[in-house]
Amino acid sequence: MKHKRFFLLIMAIQIVLLTGCWDEKLLRDTRFILAIGLDKGKHGEITGIYSTPNANNYPNSTILTTVQAHTVRRLTMDVADKVSENLDTTRIEFIFFGDKLAKEEGIFPYLNISLRDPNNPLNPLLAITKGEVKEYFLTPIPNEKIISEYYNDLIKGAQKRMIFTDVNVLTGSRIFHNEGKDLLIPYLSQSPDKTPRVAGLALFNGSHFTGKTFNEQESILFNIMDNKSVKNKPSLIKKIASNEEPDIENYISINVMKAKRDLNMQVKNGRVIGRIKVNLDVEVIESPLYEKGQSNEYIQKQLRKKFTETGNKILEKLQNANCDGLALGRQLMAFHNDEFKRMNWKEVGYQQADLKVDFDVKIISHGVIR
Repeated sequence: MKHKRFFLLIMAIQIVLLTGCWDEKLLRDTRFILAIGLDKGKHGEITGIYSTPNANNYPNSTILTTVQAHTVRRLTMDVADKVSENLDTTRIEFIFFGDKLAKEEGIFPYLNISLRDPNNPLNPLLAITKGEVKEYFLTPIPNEKIISEYYNDLIKGAQKRMIFTDVNVLTGSRIFHNEGKDLLIPYLSQSPDKTPRVAGLALFNGSHFTGKTFNEQESILFNIMDNKSVKNKPSLIKKIASNEEPDIENYISINVMKAKRDLNMQVKNGRVIGRIKVNLDVEVIESPLYEKGQSNEYIQKQLRKKFTETGNKILEKLQNANCDGLALGRQLMAFHNDEFKRMNWKEVGYQQADLKVDFDVKIISHGVIR
C-alpha cells in the first residue's frame, strides 16, 4: 500500500512539472513564409518579395510583402516588422533569383544564410527568372490564387518531363564548393500575356549565372547526356526533313523509352579528350514521313544525325559558358588525377578540351501510328 501511494505521489509530481511547454509556438500566432524572390536593386541593395498566407482567407489568397536591404537576414527582419504574427521560415517551398542578380552577384551568398540557420529548410527549389522576379510574383496568374503552389507544381511537372533537374538549397550549395561540377538551374520566362512558362535550364559557372541557357528540347537532351533516368519517357520533337509541305510533315515526335550513356575521358599531350556515346531506344508517336513510305532505317539515320548535331551544340554551349554541367572534371579527378592536378581545369583545360558526342537511335515501337 505504501509503495502504491509513493508511486501515485511521484506521478502527481511529474504531471505538475511536465504540464505546459516553455518554448511552444502556436499556429495562430505564426506566419509562414511560402516563397521568396530576390532581385538586384538600383543602388546595390537587394529587393526581396515574400509570399505568406493570408490568415483571414487562406487557402484562397496569399500576401506579398516587398522589402529592400543589403542582406537576406535584414530582409527577413524587415518582413517580420510588417506582420503581426511570428515569422516562420520552415515551410519555404522555393527561392527565385532574377537573372541580373544571379549573373552579377551570384546566388551562393544569398543561400548561405539558409545553410547557417537551423530553422531554415534545405529543400526549397531554386529557379532563375528571365527579368525581375517581382514580375512573376506580382502579375496575376489566371485561375491561380496561391503562387507558391502554382510554381511548385510548374517546376515539379517540368522535372517529370525531364526538362528541369531537382536543384534545391542543399544540392545546389554543395556543388559550389566541389571542384569539377557546375550547376544548371531551372529557368523560367514569361509568355507575351505575362503567363509564366518553363524555358529550360540556366547555365552556371560557379555561383554565377552565365547568361547562357538551354531551351526545353536541349534541356531534355542534356539530361540524357548527363545519364539521368528516362523512367518518365521524355518526349522529343525533331525536324528530320526540310522539303515537305506543309511544314508540319518535316517533324517527328518520339518518346525515349531507354537510354544508355558511355563516357570515355583521356588526356593526351596535356589536352583532355572526351567522347560520349548515347544509345536511345525510342517510340515514334507521330511522323507523317511513314505515310510517305519512308523506312525505319531512313528515319533512324536522320534521328542519329540530328541528335548528334544537337548534342555537339550542347557541348559547345557548355564550353563557351565555362559550365562543366556534365561533371567531366570529376571524371578526370577520379581516373586521371595526376594530370588533373597539373592543369588549370576550369580556366584552361575545360574550354580547350576536345569533346564530342555520338547518338545511336533505335526505333522499337510506333505507338498507334502504324
